[in-house]
Amino acid sequence: SNLGLLAALLGGAAGERPRAPESADPVPRIAMANRRRVLTVGDGDMSCSLALARAFGDRLHLLGSTLCSHVELERTYAGAAAISAELSERGARVAHGVDATALEAATLGSSQDHVVFCHPHLGLSDLLSVEEHARRHTALIGHFLASAKSLLAPGGLIHLTLCGNQRASWRVDDHCRRLGLEIVDGRHVAAPPLGGRAGVPVPPKPEWRGGERLPGGA
Repeated sequence: SNLGLLAALLGGAAGERPRAPESADPVPRIAMANRRRVLTVGDGDMSCSLALARAFGDRLHLLGSTLCSHVELERTYAGAAAISAELSERGARVAHGVDATALEAATLGSSQDHVVFCHPHLGLSDLLSVEEHARRHTALIGHFLASAKSLLAPGGLIHLTLCGNQRASWRVDDHCRRLGLEIVDGRHVAAPPLGGRAGVPVPPKPEWRGGERLPGGA
């Protein structure tokens, strides 16, 4: 998982959980120069960003981003307003209208140590063909990796959370070879049980059209 890998990269054990302070004294804040710069993209209701903020706190200089506008985000996700408010309280920044396939076009500030994309998905309800679904998402991943590479600080990392056979069907390894990106870690994580939660109907999500061609004309 991205939490586990980031924990290892930040000096903790993979899967290590943050500990509550032993006293009510304020926790010393980590100097800005020592904080890792982390950008999340395509973050839906911003819950991935919030999980990172809760887990790592001042160890990250966190910028969470979503393709939705602020108004679209709150209309689409019931908990988005509360999540955005907590992110701000925790010192994270939130950016809206950020296209994960054209990050260089957004005003995101300095380069990033980590760029995180959890479960990329175009959200196109008319993609009924398995082959077309794979083709369009292959293009999405290719554009994202090329764009994220342009934002990386020296030694920076791109994190992708995928499921099933998406790594193969979306040609992730091929994209990395073409772009000169080294795959430094890949982990299989078992999905947690749903815990018997009753299914709740979810209204259709907004749809966005992905780019047709990969960087470099592929």
